[in-house]
Parts: sequence; structure tokens; C-alpha cells
Amino acid sequence: MMGGKSKYMINGMSVQNKKVQDLFCSIQLNVNNPHFLIMQGKITKVLNMKPFEILGMIEEGAGTKMYTTKRDDTLKTIRKKDAKLTELQTIMKEVITPRLEKLREERRQYIEFKNVEKELDHMLGLYKAWEYVVSNRRYVEMKNKLEAEENSLKNVEEEKTLHKERIKELDGIIKELTKKAEADGNKGLEKLENELRTAEKSQAKVNANIKSLNDEIDNETKRKKQLEKNFSDDEKTLKLKESNLAKVESTFLKLKEADEKDKEAYLTSQKRVVALSAGMELNDQGEAESLLAQLMNVRQEVSEVTSNKNCTRVKLKYFEDRLKEKQRKSSNANEIHKDQQAQKAMTQEIEQLKNSMKKLHFKEDWMNDLKNRRGQLAQEMRVLKQRVDHFEMRNSYTQFRYKDPEPNFKRSSVIGVVCRLFEVKDEAAAYALEMAAGGRLYNVVIDTDITGKKLLKNGDLQQRRTFMPLNKIQVNKMSNSVVKTAESLVGKDNIKLALDYLKYDKKMQVVMEHIFGNVFICKDMDVAKQVAFDNRIRRKCVTLDGDIVDPAGTLTGGSREQTESVLKQLETIKQVEQQLNAKEEEFEKIESEIREMGPKEEQFATYRRQLELKEHELSLITQRLQQSTYYQQKEEIANLEKEIEHLKQTIASCEENEKKLNEKVASLEKQVEGSKGGTEKKLKEAEAEMARLKAKADKSRKEWQQKELDYATFKGEIEELKQSLLDTKQQIEAAEANIEKLKQQLEEIGTQSTEMNENIAELQAQLKKGKAEIVEKNKDVQKKINEKEELQSKITQCEIQMKESTHKLKKLQDECKNLKTRQADCEQRANRNELKNAEKMSDEDGLKLERKIREAQEMRKNLGRTVNSQAQVHFEEQEKEYNEVKKKLRIVEQDKQKLLDAIKELDRKREDIVCKAYSQISKDFGSIFSTLLPGAAAKLLPPTGQTVLQGVEIKVSLGGIWKDSLTELSGGQRSLAALSLILAMLLFKPAPLYILDEVDAALDLSHTQNIGRMLKTHFKTSQFIVVSLKDGMFSNANVLFKTQFVDGVSTVSRTVNRSAV
Repeated sequence: MMGGKSKYMINGMSVQNKKVQDLFCSIQLNVNNPHFLIMQGKITKVLNMKPFEILGMIEEGAGTKMYTTKRDDTLKTIRKKDAKLTELQTIMKEVITPRLEKLREERRQYIEFKNVEKELDHMLGLYKAWEYVVSNRRYVEMKNKLEAEENSLKNVEEEKTLHKERIKELDGIIKELTKKAEADGNKGLEKLENELRTAEKSQAKVNANIKSLNDEIDNETKRKKQLEKNFSDDEKTLKLKESNLAKVESTFLKLKEADEKDKEAYLTSQKRVVALSAGMELNDQGEAESLLAQLMNVRQEVSEVTSNKNCTRVKLKYFEDRLKEKQRKSSNANEIHKDQQAQKAMTQEIEQLKNSMKKLHFKEDWMNDLKNRRGQLAQEMRVLKQRVDHFEMRNSYTQFRYKDPEPNFKRSSVIGVVCRLFEVKDEAAAYALEMAAGGRLYNVVIDTDITGKKLLKNGDLQQRRTFMPLNKIQVNKMSNSVVKTAESLVGKDNIKLALDYLKYDKKMQVVMEHIFGNVFICKDMDVAKQVAFDNRIRRKCVTLDGDIVDPAGTLTGGSREQTESVLKQLETIKQVEQQLNAKEEEFEKIESEIREMGPKEEQFATYRRQLELKEHELSLITQRLQQSTYYQQKEEIANLEKEIEHLKQTIASCEENEKKLNEKVASLEKQVEGSKGGTEKKLKEAEAEMARLKAKADKSRKEWQQKELDYATFKGEIEELKQSLLDTKQQIEAAEANIEKLKQQLEEIGTQSTEMNENIAELQAQLKKGKAEIVEKNKDVQKKINEKEELQSKITQCEIQMKESTHKLKKLQDECKNLKTRQADCEQRANRNELKNAEKMSDEDGLKLERKIREAQEMRKNLGRTVNSQAQVHFEEQEKEYNEVKKKLRIVEQDKQKLLDAIKELDRKREDIVCKAYSQISKDFGSIFSTLLPGAAAKLLPPTGQTVLQGVEIKVSLGGIWKDSLTELSGGQRSLAALSLILAMLLFKPAPLYILDEVDAALDLSHTQNIGRMLKTHFKTSQFIVVSLKDGMFSNANVLFKTQFVDGVSTVSRTVNRSAV
């Protein structure tokens, strides 16, 4: 024992306990199975052993037992390792290999994506170079065309100049030739020429005026269209306002009408009371008048109505006679029958189209607004999406993407990444919070650990992530006393609990306390050190600059990258995502509405085109009808019929008024007869009625005044719109009048121009005639004139050609300028390295290249949605690890096979050793037994039907007869047989030391002496410590040790046996 520990040494070297055990086992001194210790009980035990147990003793004696034990342990270990190895192979086959295959596929897709990008870049460079080559080629071609056209124009101008010079020369010749023969005729021709020049100048002025008037008409027409558009917009607004007014007006007018009616009734009742007080009554006009006066007035009205009725009947007869005459003289309607039928049919078709358009309930302006808004939203969404994608690409760990690990998986079980589960109240602390959380900022919060196992097994995770199950989180939040101690130590303004900077859902409180619950955010490093190393506090502190002070003694910080905190960026991105979600919802809503209205829009456009066409056709038909004689006669007959109908209504009205007035006369006559009494009673009734009507009028006035403001506001707006419409209409009418006036002026000037053209034509004819008469006299002059006219025709052709060339030249100059600009743009974008290849390309090759680029862009877009940019790195790392594991697995299997082969070889050697030991032990067993029991023999034999390696049993012979069982022997004989077997086994590989403990207790003296003699004979190289109480054993011992009690103390005495020596 050294230092309280057991220490084992072999040959002065410190070894383990196992080495010491193996050493003793190798020299047959196995303390765990001590065959070197032979006790009396062991002899009895051997007698009861079964064949395989005796075989075990033989193996122990042969020294193979230790091998067997270690072999069994080794095989047991191999079986355990085999289970692990099988599990590892299963994981590799079912998990790692599919994942590696997936990474290989992703790498293939990534390589394909990169190849597509590379090929696309190459094709784009080649395409840009080809665009430059094409634009340069077209520019050169266009420049050549321009030069050719300029040369052509120059040649035409030169040709025109030559023709003019020749005409001038011919004019001189003609004048000289005709001067001689036409001295008198020249004066007439000169006069005609002067008049022609004057007329042509006037014609030029008129043409200029015509052009000016046409321009003014065009401008005025455009102004009129704009005014009509404004008028249409104001009309729509007015209709909307009027529809709003109608909702208020119905109530307001009813209240106002009721107020006026009640007020009028009250005033009438008031006048009646006054009239009754004066002894009179009210007439129909509400004036106080006596009944007799009223009766006379009504009789006068009856007379007037009767006279008016008679006059009207006379007029009616006159118009009826005239109508009959017109109908008799009216022309035949067959000539316009077709137009009428067409007009009727066209009107019906227009009405049907309008009804169909109304039934569609489609608003074109509303549809245009939706489409404009959709385009605006798409642009805004694209910008926001780019911002979000850029952030996620740079900070991929702020997102958690996974595949549902099982059908019907509740995605609500995955709550989200920690950094997205809270908001930072103060942006100044964002970087400090980020450093405080560390890697846990990107942990994924889930509901239970079971969800985590499912995700790890079947979630197809693209990154290594740490899960935080809510049911497993342990919270160790610091106490309020520690917080108060820290605040009192450095002041509340200098320190704050990290949780106080966060805003989060109460459901996430456990998560936040787990991550931030034991962290202080400090103002600076001095405060952090003071708090972190205070023995009362000793909590982790983080400064606003991101420096970390840990009470364990670590200090982290220093200079930091000048980049914005992830948490700050995340807050901005959250707002962007909210805007994006809102715009996506609005976009989807608008898109849905547009899809729903799409068929209606197409149908509406079809109807509108048909309606415009039908209305135009109807206007043409109506115009033809209005200009026909039949239509004018029909219009006169219709007017007469209307007048006759009006007169008939007037007569009916007069008859009705006459009847009412007669009834009133009768009523007044009765009142005059009965007015001689009852005046006071009528007065009281009239006063009561006046009081009732006053109360009713006051109530109606209050109700009316409450609605008056709303009505007045709407009405004022509508009046303003009406005034605006009136002004716009007046401006339109003024524009129309101005256009009409300008058209009249244009028509007058056109007439004047026509007259001038006729005058010029006449002068030219006269001039031509005069010249012809003169030229006729001289054929040479005629030839020169013909040549001159031919040259003038050529000059005209040259001028036409020059105009065409000038127009074409201008167009070519514009195209050349555009091509030059395009060439410069293409030159800036062109890849110089691809110019040689581009120059070899044809237009067809360019079109093919453009098509390939579109296909490659589409392929890149499709691949870019699913490609994993980290697949190359991940696959190489995973493949390297996978190959290393496979290599180690192969080495383990090879080592296992070598070990099994070695065990097989050692098993064969063990069998040889066991068979050899069996033969030797059986031989020694017989020799020892015959020594202990003279005349007896013994041997070992395998049981019937078995081999030595399956077990052996003891066979004993007494007097030459082999016993079937040991039960036939006496107790002493059996003991000697067992002892002989034990000693024979020990003799095969003698141990350096043996201990015999009273093995002769059951034997008689002669047998004891035989044992001593046998030991001395057969075990000459071994030491025996024998415990015995018989003298027969003592006589063979070299040294005797005697123990006895002396004075109550155990003592040992040693005596050398000289006789034994």
C-alpha cells in the first residue's frame, strides 16, 4: 500500500492488478480457481463431478482454461461490438448514404447551376459582342446608304441645274427667234405673263391662309376634345354628387314641403280667423272677402272658361282640316321604307348592346385603376423581396427551413429561431444582446423534445441546428436581490438586466429567461468589471460595445467589425416582411378581382366595338332620313297631331274647370243662404284650428332646419359643378362656333382659291395658245419649246425625286444617328475577347444564341430556386468523413476476421494440448492410483458415444475387474481415486507450490504413508505444504512445523526431518 492505494510490481516494474493475476495463472497459481490448494472437501467434490467438469479440470491442468476464458470474453465483446457495428452499418445505409446521395445530387445541381451561369456569362459576352458587331455592321451599311443617297441627291440637283441652264438658254433662243416675227404679239404675251405671275402670287397667299386656317381648326378641335373630356368628367362627378344629394334631398324636401304646407295652413287659418272676426270668409286666393263677392267672381270665371273652350274648339277644327289635307298630299313612304326598317333594326340592336353592357356590371375606369395598382404593387414587392432575400442570404441562420418529418405534421410545433421571437426595445443595446446570447441566438425553439427527434431523423435539415424544447428548458433567473445589489453598486443608469431590453410573447418567457436571465447589460467596461467580480453578484456582464466580462475570469471583446448588428438588421427586415406580406395580400386580392373581371372585360370591349360601329351606321341612316321629303312631311304631320292633342286636352281641362266652378257657385249660394247665424261658433272653431296648426308648423320648421345644412352643402357643391359644366359647355359651344366660323372662312377661301386656280388655268391656256400661235409660225421655235417643256417635265421629276430623296435622307440620318448611339452603347458593353468569335457569326447564329440565352436564363432561374450554394463544401466534408468511417469500418472488419482466424487456430492448438494432457494425466492417474492402492488400476475415458473434448469420466479396476461406477468402491478407495486424479492433473504442469489440507483425514495409516511416498516420488520439483495429523505423513516431510498454545499464546516450532532428507 502506498499513499492509500495498492501498488503491484513485477521485477521492479509497476504493473496493473490484471498483469499480476495473469502471471500467477501462467504458473498454475490461479487464486480465483486455486487448483494448487487441495482440501478435504475438494476430494469429495471431485467424486461428484460430471464428465464435462472433469474435462474442465484437465483444461485447467493443461493451462488452456485461461485461454478459454479470455476467448469467451473476447467473443462476447465481439458480439457486442457486432451489434454496434450492425447499427452503424444500418445508419450508414439508411441515413448517411441517402444524405450523402442527396448532397451529391445537390452538388450536381450546384455544379450544373454554376456551369449554366458560366455558359450564360460566356453566351452573354458573346451576344453583347455580336450585338456590337451587328450594330457596327448596320451602322456601316446605313452610312453607305446615306452616302449613296447624298450622292444621288447631289446628282439630281446637278441634273436639275443643268436642265434649268438649258431652259434658260432655250428661252433666250426662243425669244430671239420669235422676236423677229412677233413684234406686236410680244406685248400681249408679256401682259398675260404678268397677269399669270400676279395670280400665282395671290394663289400662294390664299394657300398660306388655308394652311393657317387648317392649323387653327386642328388646335380648336383638340381644345374642344379636351373640354369635352373635362365636361364628361364633371358630369360623372355631378351624377355621383346628385346620387348623394338624392339620399338627403328626399328627406329634406319632404320636411320642407311639410313645413311650407303647415306654415301655409297656419297663415290661412290665421287669415280666416281675422276674416271671421270681420264677418267675412276667405276666398280661393286666401284673401278676406264677403261670400257675395266670391260668388260674383266665380260666376265671372265660369263665363271666361266657357269662352276659352269655344275658341279652342274653333282652332281644333282648323288644325284637323289642315291635317287631313297634309295626309292626303303626303308622298309615298316606299322610298324610305328600307331606311326606316334599317333604322328600327339598328336602334334595337344598339339598345340590346347597351342592355348587355349594363348587365355585365363592368366599370372600365375601375379595371384600369386595378391594373395600374397591380403593376405598382409588383414593382414594390420585387424591391422588398430583394431586400429580404439579400438579408437571408447573408444571414442564413436567422431562418429555419425543414421538410415535414411525417404526414399531417403540425408546423406550429416549430416555434422559430430565437432571434425572431423578440423585439429590441433600445437599438443601442442590440449588439450587446447579440453578444450575450452568442450562438444560442440562432437556436430553434420547438414545443417538445419528441418534435426535435422527428426533425433530426426525417426533417431533411440543411444545416446543423440546436433545438430548444419548451418542455426541457430549465430556468435559473437571477433573484431581485442580486439585481438591486448591482443597481446600488453602480447606479440604475449604468446597468440593466438584459431581459429589460426585450419585448416578447409571454409564452416565450421561459426561453428568454434561459438565455438572457443571468446577464447584465452595462454602460462600459469599468461598470462591467465592478459588477462581474463583486462576490455578492458574480454574474456575466456585457457592455454596450459588446465586450463580455465573465466572473470566471474570461474577458472577451476589443475592436469589432464596423457592420450593423444582426438584431438591428432583423428589426428592419421584420418591418420589410410585414410590408411585403401586406402588399402580397393586396396583390392577390387585386389579381383575384382582375381574374374574375377578365371575361367581363373581354366581353365589354367586344360590345363597345360593336356599339360604336352600330351608332355610326345609325347616324348615317338618320342623316339620310332627315334629308328626305317624306320625313319632312311626316314631321309636319306629327307637329299637327301634337297641336291637335294639346287643344283636345285644353278643351277637356276647360270642361273640368267649368264643372268645378259650377259646383263652387252652388256651394257659395248655399253658404250665403246659411250665413245669417253661427258666426261665433265658426270663430271659436277657427281659433282652435289655428292653435293646432301653429304647433304643427313650429315642429315642422325645427325638423326642416336640422336637415337644411346637409342639403345646402350638397346643393352648393352641385351648383358649383353645374356652373362649371355650364362654363365648359359654353366654352365647347364657343369652340364649335369658332370651328364653324373657321370652316366657313376656309370654305370662302377655298372658293376663292378655286376661282384663282380657274383664272390661272385660263391665263396659262391663253398664254399657251398665244405662244402656240407664234410658235406655229416657226418650226424651229416649236422644237425648242418642245425641248423646253420636256426639260421642265424632267425638272418636275427631279424636284419630286429630290423631295423623296430629302425625306429618305432625313430618315436615313435619324437611323444612322440611332445606330451610332446604339453602336456606342454596344461597344461599352461588348466583351473584347469575344469579338473575333462574334464576327464569324451570322444573323441566324445570333438568333439561335439569343434563344439559347433565354433558355439558359430560364434554367438558371429554375435551378436557382432549389440550388444549395453550400452543397459543394458540405458534400466534400461529408464524403471525406464518410470515406474515413468506411475505411475504419473495413479495418475493424479485417481485424475482427484476423482475430476470429487466430481464435480458430488457437482452438485447434487447444484441442491438441487437451488431448495430449488427457493422455498424460490418464497415464499419471493410473500410476499414482496404483502407488496409493497397490493392486489397483485407474484411467480416464470419454463417456460412451462422446469424444475426449466433450467430457471424461473415471474408471477404476480392483483385482483386474473394471468397475462400472465409483459407488462400488469404499469411501477410502474413492478418496484415493479422487486424490490420485487431482495429483495427476497437478503433475502435468507442476506448480511451484502446493497446499494439502488434511487430505488424509478419511484414510487409514497405510494409505497416508503411501500418499507421502507418492508425493516424494512424483513431485520432485514442487514444494508441498501439507496439513496433517497423522504420523505416516510426517515421516516423508522435509520440515515439520508444529503449532501449540503456550501460556495462552499460539506458537510455531520448526523441525528438520533428517530421516526424510
